[in-house]
Amino acid sequence: METLHRIVTYEESFQYEEGLNAVLIVTEKFKYFLRKKDWLKIKKLPEEKMFDSILNLSKVQAYYIYDDTFYKLIATKGFSDRVSKIMRDKKIFPNAWKELESKMCYFEWNSHLFFDLDVQLISRAYVQDYLGGITNEYYDLNKARVILKELKEKGYVLSYKNEKIPYYNMTEENSEAISFIWLLPKDEYNKIYKELKKKEEFPSCRLKEYWDIWFKDSKLNNSSSQ
Repeated sequence: METLHRIVTYEESFQYEEGLNAVLIVTEKFKYFLRKKDWLKIKKLPEEKMFDSILNLSKVQAYYIYDDTFYKLIATKGFSDRVSKIMRDKKIFPNAWKELESKMCYFEWNSHLFFDLDVQLISRAYVQDYLGGITNEYYDLNKARVILKELKEKGYVLSYKNEKIPYYNMTEENSEAISFIWLLPKDEYNKIYKELKKKEEFPSCRLKEYWDIWFKDSKLNNSSSQ
């Protein structure tokens, strides 16, 4: 990588290449991206402190680049097994990364949330099945279908389908469900997340349950026990 600049620090040498909004950092042990504004702060430090700062920052701000297929996948299927495999097995670091900075993202493994270079959430789909979802024990399924149809027309629900609850979780009162995939627009997604962060210890958990607010009118009287 001929364009990389080399810096020798007290503990280890590293190379860097600056892009418009991000910087690629390379050492013998690791390779990752930093946001440009984070790098500019580090760059002002004495060389003996730069490497430690990069390592500390990498724990929370390591960014990766993926292609359009990947982003389409998280926008339609959410954090699926396929997405997890791509992220664990195929982190993409193209040679022409400067041209692909718009495709960079930071991923929080503990919350399964994706962030862009401005640390804004990237919209991702959520798959809701019968577990903790819309079942005939807690919801009027006919009313729920009407709501789902309206939400799909507005773009909040990508798809939905009827399903029988598996025998090992089925009861006489709880035998049918509607599974669905839902998605929030980026601005609304970020607004809701920020509001949840102010009052919830685990906002990402509450975020994936946000869909329930749409179905108040379809709940049965016993739904308070869910």
